[in-house]
Order: sequence, then C-alpha cells, then structure tokens
Amino acid sequence: MRIYNKFRPAVRKACDVIAMGAMAAIFGIMCILVLDIILRSTTESMAVRGSYELTEMTMIIIIFLGMAVTQMEKEHIHVEMLVEKFPFLVKSVIKVIVSVFTTVLACITFYACVQQALSNLSSGITTAVLFIPLYPFALIMAAGMLVLTAVLVLDTIDSIIQIATRKGQGKEVPVETKEEDIVNEQNCY
Repeated sequence: MRIYNKFRPAVRKACDVIAMGAMAAIFGIMCILVLDIILRSTTESMAVRGSYELTEMTMIIIIFLGMAVTQMEKEHIHVEMLVEKFPFLVKSVIKVIVSVFTTVLACITFYACVQQALSNLSSGITTAVLFIPLYPFALIMAAGMLVLTAVLVLDTIDSIIQIATRKGQGKEVPVETKEEDIVNEQNCY
C-alpha cells in the first residue's frame, strides 16, 4: 500500500506534465493555422510551408498526451445502461474486468508505439514536405500510452480495493463530485 500511495502522486505529476505539453501543442498549432490563414487571405501565393504536416504531427501530440489526462480526470465516456441495473458486487467485478482488459490493451499499444518509433528511427522515415523525422512523434505516442497505462493500473487497483472494502454488501459507490460540477448543475436550472 505504501508503493501505491507514492505511485498515485507520481502518476498525477506525469499527467500534469503531459497536459502542459498537449496545451503547448494546441497553442502552437493554433498560431501556425492563424498565420497560415492570414497569409493565404492577404497574399496570393504565400502560405506556411508544411502547415498540413505540422497539423498532423501536432494532433498526434494532442491526442496521445490527452488520453492519460482525460482518464485521470474520469472524463472518458462510460456507457452503463445495462451494468447499472446489476448489484454492487456484479458491477464491481465487471468494472475490474474492463479495467484489466483496458490496461492490457494500453500495454500492447505502448509496445506497438515503441516498435513503431524504433522502426521509424532505423529507416529514417520523414514527412514529405518539411522532412521532419517521424520517430519522435512515435516516442511521444509511447510516452502518452505509458502514462495512460499507469493511470489504468491505478484505476484497476482502485476497483479491486473497492470490492475488498465493500465486500459486496450492495452499498452504492459514492460518485466523485467536483464542486464546480455542482455549481454548474445548479446554474442550469
């Protein structure tokens, strides 16, 4: 349990760091696209060379770094139409199974990203216009998947702890509610 208590803040810190990276990527691509639009609308032939490639590469950064942060904040969509009707123990076991499956899938994806980075590095693959090497982006994908895997491991452990502490007595699991969600909900009416 001591390792778990040290692991959670480390994963939270990693999520914060990659969130900053994703935000910087969003800001960078926004600046490039605005500049490209201004140049195209004010001049006949000027544009940001390789803006399409830069957008593609930046989207890789945004998406793969954003997945772990979204999972840590529990913002991914969960469809629970059938599962919510089950008793607590059944719901919890299903949650553990899904968590384990998702964690294994994230591990496989992490491995595939590392393999892709090594393949891109050894073959020297670059983009067509700007000749940007592709391997750093595959490494960014791998880093995002590694942090996502760590978050999923924490979620799996949390699900197992939930079963162990509740012992299937049918108690409902309290939903984590953020103060701002309550305020936003009250403002809707």
